[in-house]
Amino acid sequence: MKIIPALLITGFVSFQSLVGAGWLGIMVQDLTPRLAIQYGILTTEGVVVVRVQFNSPAMDGGLEEGDVILALNGKKIVNAAALKDSVLNHPSGQDISLLVLRDRNEMTLTITLGSGPMDAV
Repeated sequence: MKIIPALLITGFVSFQSLVGAGWLGIMVQDLTPRLAIQYGILTTEGVVVVRVQFNSPAMDGGLEEGDVILALNGKKIVNAAALKDSVLNHPSGQDISLLVLRDRNEMTLTITLGSGPMDAV
C-alpha cells in the first residue's frame, strides 16, 4: 500500500493518507522540554495536539487541541513520527485507544480511524 508522506511544515505534522490506511485528522507537535514544563510533564515523550480538523475521526472521538497523546493501543508515543507510523499501520474503520493527558489528568479515548481526504497532499 502506498501512503502519502506526512507533510512537515514549521515543526508540525499533518496526518493524511490514501484510502485504506488509518487517519485521525489532527496536526501535532513534538513535546519539547518547554512544552513539557508548561503541561506539567516530567518527560518529553508524547505529542501535543495543535489542531483537530472539523468532522474528523479525532473530533468525533473527543480529542481536543492542547491534549497530549502519550500512547496508542498501550504503546508509548515518543514523538510525532512514531504517532504517524502507528496510525498509518492501522486500517480505516479500526478502533484505536489513545492515552491522553488533558488538564494534567490522564484519560483514554477510543477513536474509530477514518480514511484520509481524497485531496490529501
